[in-house]
Amino acid sequence: MAVFEVPREQPDDDNEFPDGAIRTSFEGMDDFNQYLNSYFPKICHGDLHIIPGVTDLTRSELIENLSGRETDWYIEQEYGEILKLNHETEGPKDPSGAYLSKEDSDDESGYFIFYTDEAKSKYVDDVIMKGLRRTPQTNRLHVSPYRIENLVNNITDGSSDSTLTNSGAPYVDELILKRTSGSRVGSNRESDNKRTISYWGRDAASALSDLRDEFGVLISSVRVKYPYRSGDGNVLAFKIDRNGVLKLKKGKLTKMLDVVQPIIEETLDVKRAYDETEATLVTVGHSDTRVSQSTPALIIPGGEENEGDSEFTIEEIRAAFDAFTRQGYIPVDTYLEADPLYYSATAYHQQEQLYFDIRGDADALRIFPRAEQEELETFFGVLTAVHENANSAAMVASVSDVEGEQ
Repeated sequence: MAVFEVPREQPDDDNEFPDGAIRTSFEGMDDFNQYLNSYFPKICHGDLHIIPGVTDLTRSELIENLSGRETDWYIEQEYGEILKLNHETEGPKDPSGAYLSKEDSDDESGYFIFYTDEAKSKYVDDVIMKGLRRTPQTNRLHVSPYRIENLVNNITDGSSDSTLTNSGAPYVDELILKRTSGSRVGSNRESDNKRTISYWGRDAASALSDLRDEFGVLISSVRVKYPYRSGDGNVLAFKIDRNGVLKLKKGKLTKMLDVVQPIIEETLDVKRAYDETEATLVTVGHSDTRVSQSTPALIIPGGEENEGDSEFTIEEIRAAFDAFTRQGYIPVDTYLEADPLYYSATAYHQQEQLYFDIRGDADALRIFPRAEQEELETFFGVLTAVHENANSAAMVASVSDVEGEQ
């Protein structure tokens, strides 16, 4: 099954589209999102999957780097600033595809969105997400369990968009929670075993903290619903998972993006903090030896009651270092000192074959890229290790952010 088609003209048969559905061009992401608000149920074959992310690549570079051994991506159709992408496949697989929105003009955020109505597991995960993982200087939406839990609490406390809550009390009716092997997340049932818990019911949000405390599991995905009420068109149903995939089942795309905007902003903050790092090669004395000097990006501990009013502990840092290998990083020359807390390590990224350095204390973990070895994904990888194994409320900051607060 091919990806949905934005009609450029009325079909020859009797299945006519509304006049507004006929488009040959879009001015950008906002224009396309508004279009899908109105017409995605009419032109899509199923749920609409949204895959946001950030990149340092241009649009053409992003498309080129998505291609792998089994997929060769190309532009099938241009709709102004929106591109319909397809790809050649090896073997008997059906052609599919996605739409891409990314502005290359003066947008330094590098924010992009892929749109498709293809199946989640067989296409979104196996093709698009796999391609994004091997694409350099690129990262999908960073979705930490803490941010999803905040999202759930905000929604069920009624503090989200009032135009949505008018349609009835929003709720979460599906939770998937997981615990990785070796996780340091505390629980009443201590164990190194992996765990997966699925929970269905309109009271899922209220069960979240009990399940976490009892089993040490963290949110993997949630389904959110704003129920329909007669005469009210603000129904919304969507899912979000820790891989950064959004699934719109009912309602307006822009409303869903508004609800998850804090998570999108955190991803943009991570990229901004890393973009502000500077790494240069400096010649030592009169020799031919050159060493890397850089300014860091920072990960700051957060507390559930008062974000930023917290400190890292040696147990948290040790847990994060232990988790680095699962993220594909090999810590070298690791040093930890307990009182006062100080730690350092050189990390080797196996996939990208590059090094970066970590130094920090109780107030911040600092990541120093090396000149000519900068890679956006390293910062996201370290942040994921911290979020999932040490401090789930940790935040990112740049040197200028910290200096501005002093």
